[in-house]
Amino acid sequence: MDRADRPFVRSRRLGAIAFVIVGIFTVLSVRLWDLQVVNGARYRALAEQNRVLRVPVPPERGEAGARLEGRRAAQEEPAELGEAPTPE
Repeated sequence: MDRADRPFVRSRRLGAIAFVIVGIFTVLSVRLWDLQVVNGARYRALAEQNRVLRVPVPPERGEAGARLEGRRAAQEEPAELGEAPTPE
């Protein structure tokens, strides 16, 4: 290969690489425009619905035992509703 051909090959490669890079940025720009401008309202509504999701989690019930002696530390009994004492 002559030295006279090398700059031509390099400039051709450089042009091909530049073309690929410009193509990638063009595709990304078009996709960004599509997401923001064309479908922005749709995705905003989906995000609002997905922002907060309330899921009721039932509490786990069981015996509470003392750590060292193995005896019961608390019992689970239903409480009766009554009146609170009023200070005098």
